[in-house]
Amino acid sequence: MIAALVLLASAIGPAPAVLEYEGRAYVPEDGRLLYRETHYIFEADGRSQRLVLYRCPDGSPFARKTIVYGEDPLAPAFELIDRRANYREGMRRGADGRLEVFFEKGWLDRSRRVSIPVVDGLVADAGFDEFVRRNWDRLAREGEAEFSFLVPSRLAASRFRVTRVGSERLGDGEAATRFRLAITGFFAWFAPSIEVLYRDRDRWLLRYEGLTNIRDRRGRNLSARIEFDAEARVVNHIRLEQARRIPLASDCP
Repeated sequence: MIAALVLLASAIGPAPAVLEYEGRAYVPEDGRLLYRETHYIFEADGRSQRLVLYRCPDGSPFARKTIVYGEDPLAPAFELIDRRANYREGMRRGADGRLEVFFEKGWLDRSRRVSIPVVDGLVADAGFDEFVRRNWDRLAREGEAEFSFLVPSRLAASRFRVTRVGSERLGDGEAATRFRLAITGFFAWFAPSIEVLYRDRDRWLLRYEGLTNIRDRRGRNLSARIEFDAEARVVNHIRLEQARRIPLASDCP
């Protein structure tokens, strides 16, 4: 997606483009709509960036995430603010080159942060998307790969394994590949796995199934099936600024 943004921006001229696409999160068991997430991909200050606005089923925004891709696309700086759950988490790079990881749970009056050294190959948040693309051929050849994934609520990284599960055909006849993401070691017995579906042609994420970083009113991570648009569309900066500035609701109707 980031590569597509660069190509698109160069094609239309000096004014940077904004790409927008949506994901719809459903309850896995009954298909009820939980929330929508709208992604905006753009360039600012010489860096590729992403803004994600999360909305209730009625359209009320309740959470926002900002992502800045810097020197390492696998571990971008990010911050998620969820007013409904009164929750905040993220990671940023300090001037000393270390990573500052933080999370806050307002209803428990808990706020924690820690500075950790940069780990080679560390993956954080949306960096997993880039990890899959970079390792696509390796996964096709070897079937699996391991990496360290940052978990802000633990203030640390955990070892995960991504496995190529198999191929399937989409409704339009295009080929797609399914991957499974699971924690390794002792906690593998307790942590549910995550499955993602990518279109082979452009390695575009079409579906996500498993735990999300969105929480319910009790602070527990929601499990969902998220269906993403098959294509991004070009929008103007007004839509981006609206998503950046719109107040967040503390609850869904």
